[in-house]
Amino acid sequence: MRKIIRDLRMLLCWLSPRSAYYRFCYPSLKTGESVRIGGKCKFGANTLALERAALSDVEFGRCSYCGSDSYIMATRVGSFCSIGPGAMIGLGRHPINLASTSPSFYSKLESRLLNLATQSAVEEFSVTTIGNDVWVGARAIVLGGLHIGDGAVIGAGAVVTRNVDSYTVVGGVPARPLRARFASDVAKMLRESKWWDLPINELKGIAEKATDPAEFAKSASEIWQNLKCSGR
Repeated sequence: MRKIIRDLRMLLCWLSPRSAYYRFCYPSLKTGESVRIGGKCKFGANTLALERAALSDVEFGRCSYCGSDSYIMATRVGSFCSIGPGAMIGLGRHPINLASTSPSFYSKLESRLLNLATQSAVEEFSVTTIGNDVWVGARAIVLGGLHIGDGAVIGAGAVVTRNVDSYTVVGGVPARPLRARFASDVAKMLRESKWWDLPINELKGIAEKATDPAEFAKSASEIWQNLKCSGR
């Protein structure tokens, strides 16, 4: 019975006007129930937004997804990224050096609040950049305007207030580096291989080598060289 009810809810969601609109505007994005999308968004192939995700002015590279109840604004996400449930990325600023922290006094952005400002006093939203193959853990927070490097890992519940280097694992409140994901030479090989840009059919051929990061990176670099030599 529960499965029937769940399947019926999914069907009703799929048939809803909002879902139909999203399928028309973003054909490469699969969405769960009650997803909200606003602003100017762009989604690469095989992308996914799970239940109740809220996205505004975002770009997703191919094969990236965000979990349920995630909230992402003004963010550029690379390819093959995993954003956990409840993550919040690209939040706006509330300046504490003004007489009030309420946006009513410093923001001219359209909102449902009383607007008393005659001009914007601060840059409320800055673009956040997330590299490729980044994992953002459940309920992590990434402040607006930051850069998260390729291959970085952000622990669950972390509050990221500074840029994160490539292939670095961070965690805590505020987030601090915990360790490198790989040895420096292996991280360099992965970064330089740019495997996330390879054609999918080429990635399928080396997928089983992912258990050995160095061998995987070497194979990806060899594929790029072969593609270059063949003029593709």
